[in-house]
Formats: sequence, C-alpha cells, structure tokens
Amino acid sequence: MEAYQKDFLQLIDFKEEHLLYNLDRLREYLLAEFQAKKEKAVADITKLKPDTDPAQVRHDVLHVSIPFTDFTRHMQDKLTNVFHTKQFYVNVTNDMINAAKMTEEEISVAKDNFNIVCNYKKRRENNLSCEDLYNEALVKYLVAKTFKKSATDTYNLASCFPVKKYFPEKKTLKVAGIGGGPGSDLTGLLNYLLECGYSSFECTVYDFNAVNWGKVCSSSLVEIIKKQTQKVFRREIEISIKWEFVDMKKDWESKEAIPQADVFSTCWALNECFFSENFWNGLIENNKESLFLFVDGESDPIQRFQYLESVKGRKLAYEDLENPRRLTIFPSHL
Repeated sequence: MEAYQKDFLQLIDFKEEHLLYNLDRLREYLLAEFQAKKEKAVADITKLKPDTDPAQVRHDVLHVSIPFTDFTRHMQDKLTNVFHTKQFYVNVTNDMINAAKMTEEEISVAKDNFNIVCNYKKRRENNLSCEDLYNEALVKYLVAKTFKKSATDTYNLASCFPVKKYFPEKKTLKVAGIGGGPGSDLTGLLNYLLECGYSSFECTVYDFNAVNWGKVCSSSLVEIIKKQTQKVFRREIEISIKWEFVDMKKDWESKEAIPQADVFSTCWALNECFFSENFWNGLIENNKESLFLFVDGESDPIQRFQYLESVKGRKLAYEDLENPRRLTIFPSHL
C-alpha cells in the first residue's frame, strides 16, 4: 500500500508540474500572438495619411482598429471561458426569465415599446424619452430580452481588471448600478467579484423606473443569486439588493444624496437619456476611490466623460473603436 501511495503522490507532483509548464507555454504563445498583431496594427495606423474629412479619418482608423479589437476580444473570451463559474450569470438569467412570466397581452404591448426604445434615431427625431415607455409589461419583457446581454457585457469588462488589488482590505463591497434596470449588469459584475473571492455585498440599483423594476425583480433576484452562488461557487454569501429612484438628467439635490459605492456599473443606459454633466460630475467627484464601468452602444455619451472636470487626474480607459463601446474610470489612487 505504501508503494502505491508513494507513486500516487509522485503522480500528483508531476501533474502539477505539467499544468504549470503548460500555463507558461500558453502565456508565451498568447503574448507572442498579441505582439505580432500589435506590431501590425501600429504599423498600419502610422501609415494612414492625414485627411481633412473627419468621416474619412474615422473610416480609415476603424479599418485598422476593428480587426485588432476583434482579435483581442476573442482572446479575452477564450481566456475567460476557462472559468466554468461564468455559468452563474447564465443560470441567474434563466431563473429571472422564469420568474417574470408574461401574458400574451403584456407581450404585445411590451414589443411595441421595446421597438421604440431600441430605435435611437426615431427617439432623437421625435424627442421621445424612454422613461415614459417603461411600464411593468416592458420591464418583464426586458428581463427576457436583455438581461443576459447586459450581464455578459458587464462581466467581460469587469474581468479585464484585478479588482482585488484595487480594494485589498475590503471585506464587504458596496456595488451600485446606475440605470441598472433589473440588476442584470449587477449580476455580471457579481459573477466576477465572486470569482475574485468576495462573499459579502451591499448592492443598490439606481434607476428612474426603480418602482417597476423593484416590483418585478426585488422578490426574486436576491434568492436566485444566493441559490446560484451555492450551486456554482459552492459557498454561502451575504448580499442585500435594493432599488432606488434616480434621474440621470437632473442635478443632485445635495451632496448627501449622492450614492457611495466601491464599484459602479452603467450598462446600456447612457443612450436612453440626456447626458447631464452635473449629474456625472457630482457622482464621480464624490467617489474618488471607486471603480466606474460603462458599456454603451453609442460613442457620443462615452466620449463626453473625457471633458468632465471630475475625471481630471484619474486614469481612464476608452474602448471607443468597437461595439459595444466601453469606458473604465479607475480609482484615483491608481
């Protein structure tokens, strides 16, 4: 028996060495592949000739940037697909869809409103506000249509950064979704934070339609997240989620009214309302040590952040030459 035990212990050591060797080999291979793509992209972008037509300039830049960003996004997906724990937000999505069942009449009404919400051009031409379209039927419909996409996009952005290094002493993280709807981007963010080892969260979803979102989602989301954490991560968590009203078009009534959190996410919400510099200046200025994650379908609202007084001196990461557009504002100590 001792001989078998000894042989098996040696096998364990060998398997560990094998794994570490292949991790080093994979790292070397991916970095070499990235370097080659990087050199080509740099060479191509420096070859571009000056042009006075802004539209032509953007076209030429996109011709270079899209293949490179597609490559890096694909590489990121391959790496994160190793984590089977991504199943967490998929499971939460499915459970939320089952919890928000709709009648045929609700689906018919919601479809019409949904088509208007998604038609940016028509909304601009007719000066339509999305806020007037968000009834309970549309809220349920959006859970089915958009929950997974928002969760995926937020997870993909958050997982690019070593969040644990940003908040090394934090045992309980305060997490906030601005324009967070049903808590979909919150779910994607929590997926990554759970992978980072966090197990205690105070979450708030801020939204103009907090009443409808809370009515549809508040009774189910916490329990679903707890259940899926136990199923996927095999551990218990402490978590609270509440929905609170916020109007992103207006100034803050007072400094005390401005939310405080460690991590903020805004996913596919900037395009649905007018951009208020005072709103975002107040929020960012009063959360100097927070991480802000933005995902949106249009370039204009993402670009506006660079002109805000509150972001001066802070590290920013723009990803504006791909879709979806993304922006990260880092804690000021970095």
